[in-house]
Amino acid sequence: MNKKITRSYSELVEAVLEEQPGAFEELIQKSHRLVRKIALPIVPSWAVDDAVQETYLLVYRKLHLLKDRNSFTSWASRIALNVCYQWQRKKRDTVELLPEHATESVDSTRVDVRRALAQLPKIGREVLILREFIGLSYEEIGRVVNAPLGTVKSRLSKARSRMKSLLEGSEEKVSRKHWATES
Repeated sequence: MNKKITRSYSELVEAVLEEQPGAFEELIQKSHRLVRKIALPIVPSWAVDDAVQETYLLVYRKLHLLKDRNSFTSWASRIALNVCYQWQRKKRDTVELLPEHATESVDSTRVDVRRALAQLPKIGREVLILREFIGLSYEEIGRVVNAPLGTVKSRLSKARSRMKSLLEGSEEKVSRKHWATES
């Protein structure tokens, strides 16, 4: 069922709005990786599927409001970000339990990145996720966050710098912990 999607996003949006059979499934298949990549660094791994599903429910309900059919990816990215942040606000007290068979280094790295992302201001976290995890261009990010190009670049630079310092701080803690256990 993983057939190659040859229609563009704008063609698929039109097809969905015209209620062509299978068009929404094609749109989901074409954009699924994008939406999932947005959710992964924001919500716990066990909630990613729920966030993706909720995103597509909103996309389906609000697709008729999309003015520029060519900006579907920016529009869907904004919806996915909003769904993830809404999920975070609702589930603030929830703790992710990691599988027992997972290796400590992978889990601690994943937790460190998520923890560092969570400490960034919302707008910095958004531009960093959209650029580094999703791979959107600066112009596309500007459309998603509704900001000029210079502002996007500035926010991204600040977010990268802050993220680097947060992760370097966690590496220091890990290496200090490692040296303390070897003595």
